[in-house]
Amino acid sequence: MCFKSAAVAWSFTTVVSRIVKRRFEAWAVEDGKSYNTLKEKEKRFKFFRDKLRAIERHNFKFPDCCKRELTKFSDQAWEEEEKARREKEEIIKA
Repeated sequence: MCFKSAAVAWSFTTVVSRIVKRRFEAWAVEDGKSYNTLKEKEKRFKFFRDKLRAIERHNFKFPDCCKRELTKFSDQAWEEEEKARREKEEIIKA
């Protein structure tokens, strides 16, 4: 019985992983993203996956509040995103 439930859990995880990968691919095409190497693409996918989880968790927890969505920064580390926003603010101030 344990083996069967572990197999079902693995199967579900595999399906979810494939769905997230397809979503990443579609988002990258839609946003005009391209990556120079497979290593870079895998790195960016991990950031995307983590942000997607955070977005879905927030939207589930607060369905009647402000809804979060994917952005052009969804494949960047939080620090990269914050740096890009600060740079943009400085350009606007100048």
